[in-house]
Amino acid sequence: MPFPLQSLPYGFRQRLIELSTPAEKCALQRAVPPNFTGFGTTQRYTKLKHLTYCTNSNGICRIINVSRLHDNDQIQNLFARFDKNCVFIIYRTVKFKNFKSRSTPARIFDTFRYRSKKYKFKNCVLYASFLKRLATQMEKPLKEMSFDSCMIRPSTDAATVFCNTFKSRLQYLKLINFLPPINNWLKAYSEVDGSALRSFDVTIGVTELTTIDKDTLVKFMEAQGKNFSLLITLENVTMPAEESLKLLFDEHFKSYLEFNAFRKYVYVNFNYSYDECFGSFKRFYVLREKRGKEVERVETPEIPVGFFD
Repeated sequence: MPFPLQSLPYGFRQRLIELSTPAEKCALQRAVPPNFTGFGTTQRYTKLKHLTYCTNSNGICRIINVSRLHDNDQIQNLFARFDKNCVFIIYRTVKFKNFKSRSTPARIFDTFRYRSKKYKFKNCVLYASFLKRLATQMEKPLKEMSFDSCMIRPSTDAATVFCNTFKSRLQYLKLINFLPPINNWLKAYSEVDGSALRSFDVTIGVTELTTIDKDTLVKFMEAQGKNFSLLITLENVTMPAEESLKLLFDEHFKSYLEFNAFRKYVYVNFNYSYDECFGSFKRFYVLREKRGKEVERVETPEIPVGFFD
């Protein structure tokens, strides 16, 4: 329940500002009328379209890309123009590269405000505590998150923790070679309530495809909204994968080469090269209205004359 800041006594407002980080102070001042007293001097801030964090080989987190600035000297000059208490508001895209969230610099949350709708992670080791805190710092509805060659620790219930943290805000999720494995994600999203997910895009190998439990996949698809899509891309396909797809989909799904209807579906695609054969595979799969394989109807045999005599 929102708390009316105007009801705070003057002394409490001053103490609240003293205990706030620069980013929190900026948020508080922007939430009240400009002539409202007791919230200290005006907090300086500047807006940035994009921001990239990167951890170097010594484990030091640096800002390597700000908006359209690609030269490191330009970036450092930008921050040198502002004192350490200045706040930066990012409103387009936030990226993390080679990031290890266990030793997260305080500045990430103290001097930056996140109004972005897109967050991208590459080659990162992320801890659940970091993701939870990041979620609390997001000031605008989250739309898209992508993870490339990342992992969440601890891994035992990582997918469940992630789903519960972002379930009501995340619409598009993309995973490339991500841990925990895909089966854990399907199970977690099939059990979470109130998910806003509209598209789930995963890139996996053929080996991981064979580990997907088909009953979990059905439960996952049934739990999603009517316009949901699961996009599966198989990489490095050097062996036949059609048999694995049949085992996974044939019992509960119908397959289509083309699909235009407005209903949820699974889309599988990959390029293959084996036994001097190469090409591409694309197929849509839609849940059957009646579960189970469709069996060809067998004609009723004719009863010989005199059989009941």
